[in-house]
Parts: sequence; C-alpha cells; structure tokens
Amino acid sequence: LGRPARAPLDANEISSLRGVRKTPMPRFIPLTLASISETPFSNPDWLFEVKWDGVRGIAYVANGEVAVRSRAGREISLEYPEVRDLANQMDATEAIVDGELVALDSAGRSNFQKLQNRAGVRNPSQQLLESIPVTYYAFDLLYCDGYDLRKVPLEKRKDVLKQVLRTGDHIRYSEHEIEKGKELYEAARQQSLEGIIGKKRDSAYVGQ
Repeated sequence: LGRPARAPLDANEISSLRGVRKTPMPRFIPLTLASISETPFSNPDWLFEVKWDGVRGIAYVANGEVAVRSRAGREISLEYPEVRDLANQMDATEAIVDGELVALDSAGRSNFQKLQNRAGVRNPSQQLLESIPVTYYAFDLLYCDGYDLRKVPLEKRKDVLKQVLRTGDHIRYSEHEIEKGKELYEAARQQSLEGIIGKKRDSAYVGQ
C-alpha cells in the first residue's frame, strides 16, 4: 500500500518567506561548515541540535530521484542507497536537503567507527545493508519547488523542512532546542553523544 496523500505545502506560504528567491534548482551548493567552541552556552537567539557523528551529505531530490554529495562534493548516492527513500518521503517535487548520514548503535547514538564499514562500498550487499543500516538525519532545507531558501532565516527553513518531510526507517528530522544550549550539551554528555551544534535562529545558509 502506498503512503496516504498529504496536502502539498502552499506555494504562497513559501513565496512569502522573508529572503526567499524564485530560481531554477541549483546544480551544486557548497556546504556551510561549523567552527569549534570549547564552552557550551545558552542564548535565546540561537537554536541547538545534536551533533551527529557521521558523513555530511547534501541530497538533491528531483524527478523521483535522489543524488547525494559529500562535504567534498563527491557523489556518494551508490554508497548509501537508503537515502533514495527521501524522494518518496518529501511532499516536494524538487528539493535540496542538508543532513548527516549515520550508523546508529543499539542506544540510538551515532557510531562513526561502525559507519566506516560502509565507507566507499558502492551498491552494498543486502547483508551489509541489514547489518549496518544507515539513517539520514535531515537538518536544513535549502531549496524547495522553485524557491531558493538559503537567505530565509534558519528557523523558518527548518519549519518548512519539518512540514514537507515524512520520517521513516532511514529518513529522520533532526530536532532542535531553542536557547537551551547548556542543557542540551549536558544531556548529550550524559548519553555519550558526540556533542551539539549551535546555530543562529535567523541565520542565512552561507556555503564555504
């Protein structure tokens, strides 16, 4: 059975966003990279996410197909076929999504060492797919059905992403906390997670 149909996102809702630009879908977008801070902080102007320890991947969704590029711009779609699910789990015809490819342990924590067993393996066997499944955590939406969202404030981009994304076994939305960086960091530390990422709520997506 197919998934139940959902009402598509109102085009007027996207076109009215502050900073949005109507344009054909870009063929390539350079990544925004994080810088390291030694001290966790809380700030109402910031949102905070779990830092997933995996492989960064920008997913280009078009015509029912998904192409994934690594941080260096290398095509890695054949190494992580799980991300093909994204085409069926987005209420959008064309989209560009930023996220992280991770292998989860039994406690739901990302395990980079485990993921290394999938690195460079094109068209992995069914046995490998079952023994080391990969999950794509989507955390940003850069383009959606004719509109470039990179200059739309981050928090609104994430709102739209959550609206158009349907989560599943291999595709998940990366949740965030507003303001409470110290609290999220402490929770991440207690669960032995990699760390957290802080982002300004009104920031644009600036590739580097």
